[in-house]
Amino acid sequence: MKTYSGRCDDKTEAVTVDGIPLDPRFDLAMHSPSGFSWGYGGSGPAQLAIAILADCVGINNAKRFYQDFKWQIVCRWELREPWTITETEIRAWLRTVQEDRDSRLMVEQFDADRDDYPLED
Repeated sequence: MKTYSGRCDDKTEAVTVDGIPLDPRFDLAMHSPSGFSWGYGGSGPAQLAIAILADCVGINNAKRFYQDFKWQIVCRWELREPWTITETEIRAWLRTVQEDRDSRLMVEQFDADRDDYPLED
């Protein structure tokens, strides 16, 4: 099980996975060339979100869910304070988000299908 950790030293944010620096994955998105951050909803947290998800749950899931991860998890960590999150926690969060999206899509499809068939008198 992987463990992701972030800490600040002299105004520099350092993020590791199992003690090894996390790849920022600029190949997937270039939100923050200056690196990672957390505790607000900006570009540094977006870069961190896509990097963590790409490492933990793969590129496709990272691209699909990183903005949700940023808003629901990364921006809620205290600014400039250390944090830790495990692979297990990330995967549990992802399952919940996927189930929620699937439920919303089913309702949207039901509503669209219902509109195709007007009620009879």
